[in-house]
Amino acid sequence: MKDLGLRSDSWSGCMLDEAMPPPKFISSASSTDTFSLAIHEFIQRANVSEITIGALLPYSADILWPYKNVKDAPKPLWPNLTSLCISVGANTPDGDWYFKGDPALASDSEFMGPNDRKYISDYFRVSGQPLNMFRSIPVPERIDPFLKALALVIRHAPLLESLHLCFGEVKLHPGYVKAEGLTRRFSIYYKTPGDQFRFDKRGHRRRPRVICDVGNNWRASKEIEQMWMEALGPNGLINYHH
Repeated sequence: MKDLGLRSDSWSGCMLDEAMPPPKFISSASSTDTFSLAIHEFIQRANVSEITIGALLPYSADILWPYKNVKDAPKPLWPNLTSLCISVGANTPDGDWYFKGDPALASDSEFMGPNDRKYISDYFRVSGQPLNMFRSIPVPERIDPFLKALALVIRHAPLLESLHLCFGEVKLHPGYVKAEGLTRRFSIYYKTPGDQFRFDKRGHRRRPRVICDVGNNWRASKEIEQMWMEALGPNGLINYHH
């Protein structure tokens, strides 16, 4: 197994204050994410079968599928790859978030708290605790490109048996809203038949499947579920684990 062992500075992992905009590494959502693209190219050229990409960095969907059209993709895509695990941070490369606060708990302004950043800085300095982490609900326009890219990879990577797209399971600490036991949990798995998995029910291991280990009763859109099923084939299965 190849572990890229990617590391970052204070922007990796969980942000301390999710009311603040994260840093921008590219100019906009339509710009090319060169870091994610470079990793995609590395996987294409590497003569390895298993790769783990950790560190919860702000990758974009370009790490899976940077092509505008299927005809632009290399044939075969990732010819040696059988297993891939990618851990994605909660923030996007263009300075946004893949998640938002749960509207059933509070409004955006309530989650955000005061605008006095000096107060926030002093609080963290005194308490030493993670401050105002509240983003638990996937934002469709930001998360969906990853889910569509997943379907394209399943269809075009010939040897792929397992793919894990992990946005982490993080215990959240809203700073201004009372919410006990709030977590951010969002992992999507692809498994081929015969690959046993802890969330499988009886008979599932005999089918190609996408498994969603997610919180808040989240479901993918009908468009994405259709793309997944087209990639999985007529015996495919989509399973939600809440």
